[in-house]
Amino acid sequence: MNPFSLIFSGISTVFGFFKERAHAKQDLKLAEIEARKQMVLSREQANSEWELAQLADKDKVMRWSAFLLFASPLLASFISPQAGAWVQHAWHSLEPWQADGLSAMCLAVFGYRSIPRVIGNTVNSVAAALRKPRLPPPV
Repeated sequence: MNPFSLIFSGISTVFGFFKERAHAKQDLKLAEIEARKQMVLSREQANSEWELAQLADKDKVMRWSAFLLFASPLLASFISPQAGAWVQHAWHSLEPWQADGLSAMCLAVFGYRSIPRVIGNTVNSVAAALRKPRLPPPV
């Protein structure tokens, strides 16, 4: 073999080694960046999922509280007739604006949850009625 080709072959081998090493370092840095990005995204996703779970729990507590407030006379009468009479007396001794305010707050809790369902059912039933073919009247 030609000595020049041996020298060029050796030099190209050395430069190839350095080139591969540089590519490996670059790939490692890109992998580290991607891993950090995934950690940040997963942390943000976990935070948002936790916040949504907390909101769902708060809503559940409000609904149970409103249910217990409305069912308090019935529940108290199950405990004892005197307790039921006392709770009913407490409800009837409220000023009208206080009773209306409590009722409005409790109804808002249940109404807020059911409005999308009611609207969705209404829209679906109207759309289904419009899609039905009109039959001629019986002769």
